[in-house]
Amino acid sequence: MSTMDTKLTIYSARVKTFETLVQTIINLSLRTSSKQVNTWEEDIGLGIFGRICTISFSLLKLVPESETYKKNHTLDLWDYSSICILTRTLLDSYLIFYHYCIDIPADVYERTFKHQFWNYYIDYKKIKMLDVIRARYSDLQRKTLLTFIQNIKVHSQFRESMRSHKKDGLHYSKDSVIFWQNSIRKILT
Repeated sequence: MSTMDTKLTIYSARVKTFETLVQTIINLSLRTSSKQVNTWEEDIGLGIFGRICTISFSLLKLVPESETYKKNHTLDLWDYSSICILTRTLLDSYLIFYHYCIDIPADVYERTFKHQFWNYYIDYKKIKMLDVIRARYSDLQRKTLLTFIQNIKVHSQFRESMRSHKKDGLHYSKDSVIFWQNSIRKILT
């Protein structure tokens, strides 16, 4: 067996594994779709998990060798740009899912801060959508931004995480602080 045949066999096996994984998460999503949620983290998790399922299925439609691709195409053509964009979106979705739904802090102040930040992010995205359709919202935008900035400035979790990271990094992980700094920087610019 040549090196190329070995690589093709490994590739085919990985595509089959991905297909099995996607089918499993879609089935899980279908079985839990009517589940009542008890926390805001679970509510966020349901939406993001559905997004992960949709993106994964879309990837299967673009990957030659997958059964989903073969149903609709006779030629093996790669759409690299779409695959790259979907893969990046899938990874971003997983990171958000992990940060908000798996890495749930025991500290009530940090949980409150994460919840406030999530709500602000959703409001910010709504404002951006209004931008696209050129809607008038200046009062809404100003109010949302000022409320968020005020909450950030007075929220003890944010101040303490920044202070402890600068001092000794013992209270919160460096990755957590960097995540918050980058998220806030991205939203406010």
